[in-house]
Amino acid sequence: MSTTTLPRVLRDRVASAPEQVALIDAPTGLSVTFAEFGANVQTWARRMAAHGVVAGDHVATLLGPTFDAYYVWISLSGLGAVEVPINPQLKGRLLTYLLNHAEPRILVTQSAFLENLLSIADGLDTLEQIVVIDAAEGIEQTAGGLRVLSNPEFAAREIDVEFQYAERHDTACIIYTSGTTGPPKGVVIPWGMQATSIKRLPERIRGGSRYSFLSPAHLSGKSALTSALTEERTLVLRETFSVSAFWEDIARYDCRVTQLFPAMIKYLLSQPPVDADAKSPLQFMWTAPVTKDTKEFMRRFGVAVSTGFGMTEIGGPIYGVDIDGTNLESCGGLNAADPRGYEVRLVDEHDREVEVGDVGELAVRTSVPWSLNAGYFRNPEATAAAWHNGWFHTGDALRQDSDGNFYFVDRFKDCIRRKGENISSFEVEAYALEVAGIAEAAAVGVPAEDGEQDVKIFLVASPGVSLNLAAVGLSLAQSMPRFMIPRFLEQVNALPRTPTTGRAQKGSLRSKPPGARSWDRLAGSVPVPVRFQQEAGGR
Repeated sequence: MSTTTLPRVLRDRVASAPEQVALIDAPTGLSVTFAEFGANVQTWARRMAAHGVVAGDHVATLLGPTFDAYYVWISLSGLGAVEVPINPQLKGRLLTYLLNHAEPRILVTQSAFLENLLSIADGLDTLEQIVVIDAAEGIEQTAGGLRVLSNPEFAAREIDVEFQYAERHDTACIIYTSGTTGPPKGVVIPWGMQATSIKRLPERIRGGSRYSFLSPAHLSGKSALTSALTEERTLVLRETFSVSAFWEDIARYDCRVTQLFPAMIKYLLSQPPVDADAKSPLQFMWTAPVTKDTKEFMRRFGVAVSTGFGMTEIGGPIYGVDIDGTNLESCGGLNAADPRGYEVRLVDEHDREVEVGDVGELAVRTSVPWSLNAGYFRNPEATAAAWHNGWFHTGDALRQDSDGNFYFVDRFKDCIRRKGENISSFEVEAYALEVAGIAEAAAVGVPAEDGEQDVKIFLVASPGVSLNLAAVGLSLAQSMPRFMIPRFLEQVNALPRTPTTGRAQKGSLRSKPPGARSWDRLAGSVPVPVRFQQEAGGR
């Protein structure tokens, strides 16, 4: 664990290895040394100060994984200001809400996202100025009261500042999480938590670079930089994940470490095998959750894998390092020797610790100060609801086995209660995704006649596929535990998703009336397989 903060780590790297390459842009090969990195941070701080940024101010950013995204972030810390990174794909009502709630006066973005900003200019309460970092020519203009500056126009003004190197208790950023049941919440992240949240690598993984395409609007994208600097590695950036460029980048820049999501693993496995598959420099990757594809990826490409469980508010207290693929369901354990000082409990609704094997809500605290979130910005109700009895309550349902392994069950609000069983929507969806022709799935609980809930699952077909819902239902009945089998199946063109993280908006799905392509396996709205008729008679 890094006991210091990223701005201080950068300062030390500038002093100890000024000519070492710090960052590389994968598509162009452009690189900067630590000396250049540090100088650019200082320059951004002088320019921000010249444009009126002072301690306590919020500066919003809509940026991809670019050098400037990291320069801006660290430069603001030197002024005592706070970055509010926002997903640059957002637009319209949600973007308006976030910008008004965060209260920035200045926003830094790229030209690709400028139109979305200008379209909501009239609805913004505090924003005064937009800086477009990749606009090389004069574009100074006003729109809806906003002043829009190109990079040269912004860079024309600098003033000297005394750069303050952040302490652990200082705020690193405010990151907005998905609002699945209400507006997004702004998580106040101290620099101490940002340092604590980085993941531990096995000692044998040395040298080379770290590869990342993760958004700096999320904690994972920010931790990629902290990890690289702490590990004394170069950070190689690509703005978006590319199947065709992935292995070329890994080989070209000697990338030893990366993080991949399950869909990306699937895409890479879909490529035809070649003799060089197990000969790339890549040695280690983080991923969650672990799937059957993960085990195949480990075998085919010779890559060690670690996983874990975490969230923006708590970092990653639970992790499994160097998994062997024999337990694909567990997200790891809590290492008592971990210097980050995490403590976790699984508790019931009265904060009583549940028995081993039972499902409970994950509650977290730590003995290391400033290693968890400092609450939700301008949302004392949500802060009080999460922080009580000295623990942060995650809202996530997990269980633990007798060996100390943890298993993610569901978000508590997404758990489905049926016939005395707590059903994981996550598990229902996993079964559905094993059925040929299903690209996406979202399971929810809907009111049942007996006062509990029935399981309903929304399905998105693979391109060119028209699902036979009766056949899908029969397939699920043959593979799933009986209590989990969905009563209702419905095919939809797309799942509603939260713009901030892309999670399915299950609240809107629960209240959605049945569509034209839906099936009730008990009502016989389409020909019901014999097995379903037998089950219906036994209930």
